[in-house]
Amino acid sequence: APVGPATPGGVSIGGHLTGGALATGAGSEAVYDATHIDAAHRQLLEGIAELRQHLTLLARNADVDAADGELAGVQDEITRTGHAEPGRLRRLRDRLTDTNTVTIYGSAGKIEIADPWTLSDNPEVTITRPGEDPETRNYAGHYPYALEADGLAALVGDPAAAAVGWSGSCRSSWRWCSRPSRSRC
Repeated sequence: APVGPATPGGVSIGGHLTGGALATGAGSEAVYDATHIDAAHRQLLEGIAELRQHLTLLARNADVDAADGELAGVQDEITRTGHAEPGRLRRLRDRLTDTNTVTIYGSAGKIEIADPWTLSDNPEVTITRPGEDPETRNYAGHYPYALEADGLAALVGDPAAAAVGWSGSCRSSWRWCSRPSRSRC
């Protein structure tokens, strides 16, 4: 629409104003504070809120506090700007995905098992309790998968299963699960 002549101290808008802010008069300030958060970032915010709530169940330590700090930073950035910078998301991903270590968090501390997925001849387990120095236990020469197979064999009463390997363990598991006293496995 055509705009009429400007008048001192007046405002003229041709058409309409969408997604902006307008201020008139001496000392006035226009602040546009609408933030659009797309569906993906809304979903991320929901996941972050849930994860931060779950973190409250864990014993507080430097790792938990650092993860919570990264999550809070991403949450704040999305809330303020509608998105999170890729670098911040990368740091969060790195914080939440560890090296080849399994970490079990609990209310009384955490247990870390270094390199649990290989047949390491020197497996280590680190137990950390709040307010105490970490305790590292070494199981050199114990081969955890062999211990697992031996435990399964003892459980089903079939010592030969320990020497058969994975397929023997599966057969033993099947036999144990199909016993009449076991309703399901």
